[in-house]
Amino acid sequence: MNFIKENNAKYLLAGRTTSSLGDSLYQIAVIWYIYELTGNTIFTGIAVACIAIPQVFNFLFGPFIDLADKRKILINSQLIQFFIMAIIPLAIILNFENVYLVLVVITLLAFVENFQGTAEMSIVPLIMQKKNIGAFNSFNNSLQEIISLIITGTFSLIILYVGIRDIYLFNAITFLLACLFFTKIKYGSSKNKAVKNKLKKIDLSAYKSNLKEGMSYFISSKLLIITIPFMFANGLISGISAILPDFANFLGSSKYYGFLMFAISVGLLLGSIISPLVMKFKIGTIFILLPLATSAIWLTALLQPFVVLTFILFGLSMVPFGIMNIVFLTLNQNAVEEHLLSRVLSISDSFLFIAIPIGAIAVGVIASLTSPLLTMYLGAGSFIFIGLFYLLHPTLRNLPAIEDLKLYSKE
Repeated sequence: MNFIKENNAKYLLAGRTTSSLGDSLYQIAVIWYIYELTGNTIFTGIAVACIAIPQVFNFLFGPFIDLADKRKILINSQLIQFFIMAIIPLAIILNFENVYLVLVVITLLAFVENFQGTAEMSIVPLIMQKKNIGAFNSFNNSLQEIISLIITGTFSLIILYVGIRDIYLFNAITFLLACLFFTKIKYGSSKNKAVKNKLKKIDLSAYKSNLKEGMSYFISSKLLIITIPFMFANGLISGISAILPDFANFLGSSKYYGFLMFAISVGLLLGSIISPLVMKFKIGTIFILLPLATSAIWLTALLQPFVVLTFILFGLSMVPFGIMNIVFLTLNQNAVEEHLLSRVLSISDSFLFIAIPIGAIAVGVIASLTSPLLTMYLGAGSFIFIGLFYLLHPTLRNLPAIEDLKLYSKE
């Protein structure tokens, strides 16, 4: 944990953690809230789609983020999110609870988070040594999952004694606190000067050129083919998250939704903690075995008859998926050239999110027409195809360890 000695890393971590504290509660509450308002998995699927659709266009923002001061993006995005988030509790106070208003708000929040998320990832290589990036990612994600774990584990009590209005107010306040932490991040004088010089040269022609350069790198490098299975997995997992309230009812009680989210958080947390241990292995091997492990454990959770064991096994099925997420993020940050990082990350994000609106709505419709159990079986079985995709593709099957990975095909 050498990165923790650097002030910039501390402030970035503090800001992200504070923001995540509110986000974790908001993300579990918003799907529950929409399900309570409508009782329909189609609307919960639409909600997930509304969160994802703005992020499909993330690639358009990469050139600006590459040229802009990432610290200012982090600060301003938190302030904007504060004002947007405050709309919901204000509407509740005025007795104007409306599912369409909620959908608009979460769409706007997702749009702003496009800038924040890419800037957050892009600023990491600028404020710490390359050798510490993997450890920082693991620690950061583990901390976020611990927060999510605590929130989801106590959600049933929180929603009972706090209420949805105060949850949104709390989230708005965490955005303000995160903003204060991000103001403490400082660039070196050379980096500030470089940013200012680049900003002077921004024009439409340069924007198009930068966007084309980033897209060309992404498509011609190995990153495109590596991303495709993750795109599919993102759509699948997001669709499943949209129907979890309905699946909880199927298991016997709406209160089980909190337990299911708790199990997911535990699994992803364990995956984040374990991920540094697998960084030394070949990526091809990791991405073949882990999806198959997720599928096997998930199917076991559905086939056995005990509800408590369903929660435990479903959570364990998320461990391999959590490891994959950290490995994927780290290989991006380590292997992509620094001057292209924001553009490539934003393009990668866009590809990852393309499947989410489709997957969320499709899964919501399937669950409403059939049953949430059948949908869960489809989700578990789909991870088999992800593992087979990596196994059967020669380039993916032979990907080396992260430290030896060269993304660009001409290298």
